[in-house]
Amino acid sequence: MKRTALIALMMFATAPVFAKDLCAVQLQKLDDASKMKTNMIGPGSSQAQQIAEFRKNAMAAQKAGDEKKCIAQANQALTMLRQPGGEGN
Repeated sequence: MKRTALIALMMFATAPVFAKDLCAVQLQKLDDASKMKTNMIGPGSSQAQQIAEFRKNAMAAQKAGDEKKCIAQANQALTMLRQPGGEGN
């Protein structure tokens, strides 16, 4: 019983660390994907502007400690980058 409680406690204690790591990983993925894809979609396009806005929001959320928002904003930008051609959304 003590062992199960200890394992559960360790899992909950480390959850915020995983969120911070996931936020940083998603931002890194976004940076990498942006470098490759921005040339194809054009830096001045509305899609590129939306992606830049999502990235800015993700970084602001990370600085504010809102890891869920950081991850959500980075994921939205990554989704737009992965869309085949055309404008986003």
